[in-house]
Amino acid sequence: MADQENTSLVAKDTQKGLDYLDSQLKLGNPIVVGLDDNLRKSTYNTHKATEHFFVIVGKGCEKGQVYYRFFDVGSKALDEGTAEKNKLYLLENKLLSGKSFGGMHDYTVTEIRRNY
Repeated sequence: MADQENTSLVAKDTQKGLDYLDSQLKLGNPIVVGLDDNLRKSTYNTHKATEHFFVIVGKGCEKGQVYYRFFDVGSKALDEGTAEKNKLYLLENKLLSGKSFGGMHDYTVTEIRRNY
């Protein structure tokens, strides 16, 4: 969904990624997504813009804005990791962005992992 170029994220194949995400959610399948949280210069992941992971578990709309609900697999508390307010919002550039329960990082989806 996005690659890192210097100090910014650049959208890549976003519609393809969203179509796959929506198709899997319609089947009832959660989806693992990779995220950028601060444009680090290096990472231990294969996708160099990915520094964290969420599991997308649903889709909705509030006040005319599409969002995807997620579970934060790095959360220390179950109720925070699965909180209703854990949402990534669909932006005009087709990227998904939002905050986790604690709100310390802005997360942007960089990759969607395929279910096999």
